[in-house]
Amino acid sequence: MNARRVCVTGATRGIGLAIAERFLADGACVAVNHRSDRPEVLAVLHRLEREHPGRVLPVRADISSFDDVKRMFQEIKAAWGGLDVQVNNAGHAEDSYALMMSEDAWRSVIDTDLSGTFACSKQAAWLMAAQKSGAIVNISSVSAITSPAGQANYAAAKAGVLAFSKTLAKELARMNIRVNAVAPGFIETEMLDGLSAAVKEDYLALIPDRRFGQAEDIANAVHFLASPAASYINGHCLVVDGGLTA
Repeated sequence: MNARRVCVTGATRGIGLAIAERFLADGACVAVNHRSDRPEVLAVLHRLEREHPGRVLPVRADISSFDDVKRMFQEIKAAWGGLDVQVNNAGHAEDSYALMMSEDAWRSVIDTDLSGTFACSKQAAWLMAAQKSGAIVNISSVSAITSPAGQANYAAAKAGVLAFSKTLAKELARMNIRVNAVAPGFIETEMLDGLSAAVKEDYLALIPDRRFGQAEDIANAVHFLASPAASYINGHCLVVDGGLTA
């Protein structure tokens, strides 16, 4: 197989879908991870398969489950024999002040955003180690840097993703596997759709560029970090936030 083999988690909407489409546009074969078989998810999968015949591999798995993750990568290995790029994008937020946060809210975010990134990176790295090449890109967040009130679980998980990425970069470099992270700022996705106009205006006032980012902005950053053009970038976090954290 000459095309690059890419796996993107949480790839049927928002940033994950934009990342999958960016790699597909570049001619890659993409394993499109999804957690459910809801009609809207299946509609996205069918569209991608129709637009990119033979290059889309739907893989259903809940990345907070280590067993699910193992099965997913077994499917990828059976289909392609290996993997060139792993993008750990799947995640979610359950905001609440720490003193009122339930144990379930804490665990669900940590299990998906941090433990899921670990599980997928580990399985991907085993495939990449066999061929002594590969790139892993983990999606963190500016919340890992700014640590906003009301996001104790999310900020902790995404900060953990940054630290994990740096450690993994050091461990895998000898196998010619690079590991980097991208920290998105405010991006126009479903997470922003639920905010009131007034809250959005408050957020916009914090951004020097005076606009929210697009999912494609993150997809382009991920595509670059996974490309040969970034061959000497390792253990780095690329912040894509319109100047929010400048």
